[in-house]
Amino acid sequence: MADLAALLDVPFSLILVVLVLLDVIFVFVMLFVERDNPTRVLHWLLILIYEPFLGAILFLFFHQDYRRKRRQFEKKARADIQMLERYLRERVLPRTGPTAASPIIESGSRATPTSGTVLEYGELARLASRADPHAVLSGNNRIRLFVDGNEKFQSLLEDLRAAKEHIHLEYYILRNDSLAKEIVETIVAKAKAGVQVRLLLDALGGRAMRKLEPLLAGSGVKLAYFFPRVSRFNYRNHRKIAVIDGRIGYCGGYNIGEEYLGRGPLGYWRDCAVRVQGPGVEQLQIRFMQDWAFASREHATDPSPYLQAVPENSSAMLQQISSGPDTSQEWVKQSYIKMITMAKESCYIQTPYFIPDASVIDALRIAAASGVDVRVMIPCKPDHMFVFWASQSFCADLLEAGVRSFKYNNGFLHAKTFIVDGKVGSVGSANIDPRSFHLNFETNVIIFDEAIGGQMKEAFLRDVSVSTELTPQDYAKRGWVVRFKEPFCRLFYPIT
Repeated sequence: MADLAALLDVPFSLILVVLVLLDVIFVFVMLFVERDNPTRVLHWLLILIYEPFLGAILFLFFHQDYRRKRRQFEKKARADIQMLERYLRERVLPRTGPTAASPIIESGSRATPTSGTVLEYGELARLASRADPHAVLSGNNRIRLFVDGNEKFQSLLEDLRAAKEHIHLEYYILRNDSLAKEIVETIVAKAKAGVQVRLLLDALGGRAMRKLEPLLAGSGVKLAYFFPRVSRFNYRNHRKIAVIDGRIGYCGGYNIGEEYLGRGPLGYWRDCAVRVQGPGVEQLQIRFMQDWAFASREHATDPSPYLQAVPENSSAMLQQISSGPDTSQEWVKQSYIKMITMAKESCYIQTPYFIPDASVIDALRIAAASGVDVRVMIPCKPDHMFVFWASQSFCADLLEAGVRSFKYNNGFLHAKTFIVDGKVGSVGSANIDPRSFHLNFETNVIIFDEAIGGQMKEAFLRDVSVSTELTPQDYAKRGWVVRFKEPFCRLFYPIT
């Protein structure tokens, strides 16, 4: 601090006074203007009091401006509802009548399928419908599961090259590397051939695209950046969605970069995504169009021409669920809690960031105490140091309740999956942490299908074979450095 005063040629006492005044203003804003979460306020108070310089910097970059958030995203929420109502009126209601080929039947204000798996876990479907009053539980979907990045991007590139009408890509991260260039060059070639191409990237995660923009010159590719205030780490678009010709959709945890092919410093990259054909693609298409309208300001965009999905000769049921700063509640978190509490035999969870709040912790403890085989898998190596040590400590807290925890050893685990009883699965972009629950825009797909659920369960058990179980005995042997890191890292997570 004294060095900073000398550098600025101002009295050291003046800097301290300014910092104290800033801290007082920040605390006043939290307590009396925004009425923030009490736990989060308490953590901010501790940081601002004991580390006024560091606290002021963290506050400027990480604090959530709820009033600004409401102003920015209320318009988005209203526009989203308008687009959803049009989709429901023009596409869903006509095919949910008594003569529709789809196994969806209209029951009151919700579409309820006749699938046995969905009837068994219908409360989860109703929760997703409540999260989005127009969310449709669609049947006749053909779903392919990916747990390897090379297979996923090979399939995506094949679909991109075969596109005839349009390509819609929405990703959080796009690197400036060989994979990103191959995808950009592919969509540029398709755009020059007359295919409509829209590329939506988060302004922070996709900032490397700025260096690749010259490749788009004169191609006709439309590019938009979501929430261009890169100085703010909050309110990022964390979704990973691709839609080709309205008939093929992708959703999962893969961004666009070589590390997702296992070529990065973390080694093999274990992630998860699904390729969807059938009516469920329309939900991903609507989600993209809503986000595109907000980021590009093309509010007049009519989604109807892009809704071309047709039923497949397959029984998989699918429902999309999204949440973010523009939703009234933390719907993705609530879907996770519901999946935990409705499990009868097993609940297997994979996440790179395991920072659960009290409600998720209680749900896991209750499920394990009820005899459910509850397992949580996290990486054995960090890509974010603070989150890694906090994740391990939260896993350790659950051991006494009977929740088994595993650390994945075969590279880096980035999958965000839930598997319930080998029958219902969730795949998407949302981690188990505060950022995914209420700060970032997230999208998952919930799949009601024993075949896909069985594949997800088998993949999880294969991962167990290359993982190390965290036991109370091993955890008790951790060194004093780790014992210091864990509580220190946990101290900061509530402020995010």
